[in-house]
Amino acid sequence: MCIQNTLQQKIAEITNDGETIVRYLAGTLQSESYAIKPCHKLDAARMLTKYGFAQPEGKVIPFNSVRPEPVEGQTTQTPTNHQSTTPN
Repeated sequence: MCIQNTLQQKIAEITNDGETIVRYLAGTLQSESYAIKPCHKLDAARMLTKYGFAQPEGKVIPFNSVRPEPVEGQTTQTPTNHQSTTPN
């Protein structure tokens, strides 16, 4: 038996055929907790969409959860090449 198939079978057994994962993602998406950030909800929604619906052949929904986490108290701004117009 292939290692990949063995791993898939173990994951299916441990997660009750993925039901545990689906409940976790759905719970994250629907949570009212302030501890769960909007970016986490969006990631959960993307994963549920990606794996929950049939994809057109050759079409892949990108999933990229790698992004910097916002720091509390700081606003996120993109760098600009504009020079300051403040008088010296």
